[in-house]
Amino acid sequence: GGGAALNVPALLAALPAEEMSVYDAPWVLLADLQGDLGLTDVQRGTLISVLRSGQSGAGLLGYDYGGSHYDDPDTTATAVAALAYLYKIDPDATLFVEGAVDGLSGLQTENGSFGNANTDAMVITGLAAIGVDPAADDRFIKNGNSLLDGLLSHLNEDGTAFRALNWTTGVPEDNALATEQGFRALIAADRIAK
Repeated sequence: GGGAALNVPALLAALPAEEMSVYDAPWVLLADLQGDLGLTDVQRGTLISVLRSGQSGAGLLGYDYGGSHYDDPDTTATAVAALAYLYKIDPDATLFVEGAVDGLSGLQTENGSFGNANTDAMVITGLAAIGVDPAADDRFIKNGNSLLDGLLSHLNEDGTAFRALNWTTGVPEDNALATEQGFRALIAADRIAK
């Protein structure tokens, strides 16, 4: 209590799109889609350009640290979901999405997973947003294992939670964020399969 009400959509819409990073742009596009920020075509185009300029040759977003480049499949997948409504309509959004899908496919491991439930879930959600079935699309089946199989490999024994590595102990344990993202991805995968 006590403070003046904030108009968050207006604040987001007023942010200079050209100053945003690849980590800001997907979330502002998603907020526009969900909350009707009223972004202009120019703002939307600038955000797409931010994403395209951040895409590596492999099609993925990422970051540099300590002289090395690290791919970020989670942010890439979020950007795919954010651009789904423009996919096959806006040429730049389509180029981004197609490059991202190719890059994500190349990063997926032989057991179907990206290495953790959170990333698997974000990729499934992004793919489902553009109509790609993560359980059946050949680009996301590795060594007979689908991306959905990969996600399910992180489910705990009784099927009530997804596990994530505890960085302190080095042991996978039930994790609230992995569970929320994992079950959300299962819903997305189920809807796209129908």
